[in-house]
Amino acid sequence: MSILSGYKVLELTEVFQGPLAGQLLADYGAEVIKVEKPQGGDILRNTDIYGLKNNCLSSHFAAANRNKKSVCIDITSDEGKEVLMALVKESDVLLHNYRPGVLDRLGFGYEALAKICPKLIYAVATGYGETGPLATFGGQEMVIQALSGYCATNSGDKAPVIVNAPAIDFGSGMVLAQGILLALMEREKSGKGQKVTTSLLGTAAAITGIEVSSLLNTGIPINWFETGLNFVFQTTDGWLLALGFFKENPLGLMCEALGVEDLSKKLGIEKANVLELTQHKSAVEPTLAEACKKLTTEEALSRFQAKDLLCAPIMSVEDAMAQPQMQEINAMVDAHVTGQRDLRVVDSPLAFSRTPKRENVTVPLLGEHTEEILARLGLDKK
Repeated sequence: MSILSGYKVLELTEVFQGPLAGQLLADYGAEVIKVEKPQGGDILRNTDIYGLKNNCLSSHFAAANRNKKSVCIDITSDEGKEVLMALVKESDVLLHNYRPGVLDRLGFGYEALAKICPKLIYAVATGYGETGPLATFGGQEMVIQALSGYCATNSGDKAPVIVNAPAIDFGSGMVLAQGILLALMEREKSGKGQKVTTSLLGTAAAITGIEVSSLLNTGIPINWFETGLNFVFQTTDGWLLALGFFKENPLGLMCEALGVEDLSKKLGIEKANVLELTQHKSAVEPTLAEACKKLTTEEALSRFQAKDLLCAPIMSVEDAMAQPQMQEINAMVDAHVTGQRDLRVVDSPLAFSRTPKRENVTVPLLGEHTEEILARLGLDKK
């Protein structure tokens, strides 16, 4: 039996942040009922161009909504509100990412539901928090990267770079799932539900916690890649990351690995600390880079590894997911979709020694479970 078997979660979320929280709970056994608008459903169902062209389920949607049940109702209508209230009354958790005030106006705000269902965990994912000057603005990963300083942390004097993979969305979803689980644990003691909230902006601040702490307390900005003898080298067939962290004389080791003159001795910096080494980075890089250009990635990798230096080939996504170690940790899983081929998606990285995740991974079609859920509630299709 999965860890969360028996728990019921009502999810009213779209895109990535909120759905990821619901997906984690679904992966470990909770029944997660995703309420979607009848016209199009979750936005992620319609962002996959391949899926739209080939009339198949969006791979984007599959990445954040496995193991859920999809119910289509119009929650702004009287009939839809009736169904939604029935679902609330049987749920342990209500999860939503509407802007502040939206569900309150529909009669499904926390204060109203807490009176009806005092044991309900009411979880809210927002962009900026529920109060303050930005509370009612639309939150989105790239906007938060810009507003939080996240995309400027590694740019130095160069133009800020927006990171493609939505780390803040992912982190916020995981934080909210953690909050939901903590609230459920507390409910076991008190018998009472409560409201749990997190925001993209707050998560972005937390992700950059060390960098922010350094800047606010010392005035010194941190760029981890530049804070050390760290390089990206081109090889004959690709690129290699080589790091000088955690070694007394990483420059000497790199020179030995590449078979070139020991620049640490030449410059008299064998005993130099990290700060002193970094000051010589631009002077030593051309020699190291030229040596790497004569080697394949595999040859350079084996040489650096022989000196116990931190290093890795810089892989494409396709190569990264195909490497044996990804298979060893079961990073990918096939998700079943009714009426079409299975979709390959990244699985949850959590593993337990005794309690399993769901064995049969599925992704729901839009409204696939509407009739089933309404029948269970004893209601006609609305």
